[in-house]
Amino acid sequence: MKSSVYIGQEHIEAIGYIKRPKSLKILDYVYAPLPERTMINGNIAEAPALTELLTRLKLEKPALFKRPSLVIDSTSLSVKEIPVPKLGKKQYLKIVRDELAVGAQEETVIDYRLASAGKKRILVAVSTGKAFLRSYLDVFGEAGIRLESVRVGLETVVSYVKTRPELKNKTFALNIIDGISMLSVVFSNGRSVFSTRSRLTYDNELGLIQSVADNVPSLTRFMKSEKLPDIEKNYYLGLEERQLEMLGLHGENLAGFDLMDGSGSTDMVTDVCHMSFMCPFNEGGINLIESYKNSRKYMREYKQASRLWVLPVAGALIIAALYAVPTMLTRPIAEEVSALESYLNDPRTVSESEEIDGISAETARMGGVIADMEAALEESAAYGRLTEELINLIMRTDESVIIESFRVSGGAFVSISGSSDTETDSARYVEKLNSSALIGSVGYTGYRYDNSGRYRFTLQAELPALEEGE
Repeated sequence: MKSSVYIGQEHIEAIGYIKRPKSLKILDYVYAPLPERTMINGNIAEAPALTELLTRLKLEKPALFKRPSLVIDSTSLSVKEIPVPKLGKKQYLKIVRDELAVGAQEETVIDYRLASAGKKRILVAVSTGKAFLRSYLDVFGEAGIRLESVRVGLETVVSYVKTRPELKNKTFALNIIDGISMLSVVFSNGRSVFSTRSRLTYDNELGLIQSVADNVPSLTRFMKSEKLPDIEKNYYLGLEERQLEMLGLHGENLAGFDLMDGSGSTDMVTDVCHMSFMCPFNEGGINLIESYKNSRKYMREYKQASRLWVLPVAGALIIAALYAVPTMLTRPIAEEVSALESYLNDPRTVSESEEIDGISAETARMGGVIADMEAALEESAAYGRLTEELINLIMRTDESVIIESFRVSGGAFVSISGSSDTETDSARYVEKLNSSALIGSVGYTGYRYDNSGRYRFTLQAELPALEEGE
């Protein structure tokens, strides 16, 4: 039996399993809540508390903690997918450092993995601080647990989704809720096209659902800005069935995700289990333990300058030589100029230069994408619209009116469906909504009597625009 562990914001989860080609048979499982503020955004804040809990779980379930794999998801992990040409290892490492803005220092762990997307070659680049990774290794070491591997959370999600053939031709978002944070990964035609993390702000269950739903418009705008297909479905992990039903009121394409479809003995999993279940599907991914061991070697290689620095220097030397020939001994310079020209015109040099230009152009494009996404997130933050007060207004304003569903459309409107005994009851309900400062205006979009004699109606309520600074 193999095992995998995930430490979330508020809990630890671990599974023991037998791996099948595209599914797992779960043999054992454990879930344990963490003491408050033990973890913050995937970083260990209270190491003694975490060590104590891991030690206790190891005593209770020794087979689960015998050489397990650990998957880490944290804001301290930088992960990026970069289209690249065929290059050597040193060139790939340089791209990782440049793209993830890693300085020439040994306190950083970097690594990469090559993947394919159709005919394209994709570089999955990772960087993190040595101290961050060391904190995990120390805690497990003090608990007497030797880790088989340490996997990257985002890469693990992507690897798992690739094992689900029914998702290959769909465009969807997989949202993983973990305490006050949510990881959203958008997939289209079998590959991930974007990922983002959101902080969830809420005081109660209703606020949690609203905070989760508020992130949908920003994902939609990103897909439109990149001229990508519309998101067909937003899937969610980490919510209970009741919470998923509440979330469904915000849109028909918001739903739960059957993570363990096709796997065996899943009935023993009674609480949260997402990253630990996905981890076995990422066996060929980046192992941060190996990355940590190789960090010094990788950073030493960083200090070696790229041959491409010769290009601008060579150009300057050629120009200088042209002016210096009449007044200097020309033969040595002419030979040097000839050698430099040969290097510049060498097909390999030209090819590498073109490849670097392509990488630079892709980097600039992605920078624009990130800027657009940040602007979209700022715009969506202006609509923290469906507050508990507004929901109470919609649902409980008139006891003679039954509200069957409501949903946000376009960010500035709420579509409401309900029924009443008479037209008068419905009109009174609309009048009360119109008189509230929480609603800009309300209009009918449909009404009729059904077979049971109830007056059914649909409304569209416009939300007032927020003043700047609100």
